[in-house]
Amino acid sequence: MNILFVASDNNRISGAFLSMAKLAMILQRDYGVNVSAVLPNDGDGGSLLEEYGVEYEIVPSRNWVVDIEEGKTGEREKEKEKELSGNESAICRICEIIREKEIEILHINTTYSYVGAAAALGIKIPFIWHIREFLEEGQNRKIWDREKGYALISKASAIIAISDSVYEKYSKIFPADRLRVIYNGIDEKDFLRPERELFQGEKARFCIIGGIVPYKGHEELIRACGRLKRKGISDFELKIVGKGKEQFQRYLMQLVEKENLHGNVIFAGASNCIPEVLENTDILFVCSQNEAFGRTTVEGMMAGCLIIGADTAGTKELLEGGKNGYLYERGNVKKLSDTVEYVLRNKEEGNGRRKRGQKTAAMKYTAVKNAQAVYELYQDVRRTGGFESG
Repeated sequence: MNILFVASDNNRISGAFLSMAKLAMILQRDYGVNVSAVLPNDGDGGSLLEEYGVEYEIVPSRNWVVDIEEGKTGEREKEKEKELSGNESAICRICEIIREKEIEILHINTTYSYVGAAAALGIKIPFIWHIREFLEEGQNRKIWDREKGYALISKASAIIAISDSVYEKYSKIFPADRLRVIYNGIDEKDFLRPERELFQGEKARFCIIGGIVPYKGHEELIRACGRLKRKGISDFELKIVGKGKEQFQRYLMQLVEKENLHGNVIFAGASNCIPEVLENTDILFVCSQNEAFGRTTVEGMMAGCLIIGADTAGTKELLEGGKNGYLYERGNVKKLSDTVEYVLRNKEEGNGRRKRGQKTAAMKYTAVKNAQAVYELYQDVRRTGGFESG
């Protein structure tokens, strides 16, 4: 079986890219699938594919996703149309790759990229669309021309939703019989640490991981930590792992000073070694506006961290309403602060919840299970033909 993945980024610390790369590697290793990939720009993700033995080619293209407020003027519309018209050469090159490699199924890795779908329709081969994100609710973004975009996605032979929350949204938009829930998979060899213990140091070690952008909830976490300190709880260290726009990061640094947390908060930058970061974390915070799944959440669960997460979408789903960690009302700084204080005063209870979370993650959210489910979907698509030209 010959499969072509079409990625929307080329970044080895991007959750979507990591998921695709690991999936491609296991499909080759365990199922004998011939996998190759198309990447849209230069970056460091290709080096990860090389490590995994996955062939790839860089075919420059632009994505069709914009900030939710864009497109309000005629001038901006013309700019975007001109930008996307440049994708014709990328579509032609992907068509050539499909023929050269005798691709049977094309697999689009995120909602951001559409050039693979256009090529698959031109060659008349089945394509699968992986929906890994909430655009509007989670990232304040949208497909440029939503009506045309949804019409194109609807032509996919199958649409993978990475959680029940994603399925719930898109089953109202796309043909429900095309949608299938397949949870993301994390390699337990990289993250599973069953023997570790929490709260062994003088300070509780907090961490939040991900892009430093407003919808990830860094601000409310910093304010919650400030509230803790004002109540006399100061024996903690918060590590902020990730990068973002300089202006917003500067704002957060100023907030840290305002909240008198200069001795408690560390801006650690992006990391290529998340397992090591998690090994040195007691409480992992997931404060995002809306996580479609929550790769970092599952990584933390596997690593034996205690998760405190916002009660929204994929985070609520993974924490099973609080059985596998603690939930708080997103945006409510007091609730978040009170939850942290409760955990620090009830560590034995928290330890029980994080152990349940680790067991759940090791059973349900492994890369091997993910690859098996995707391979079975490929088999279904091959069996049914899976192509609709309408």
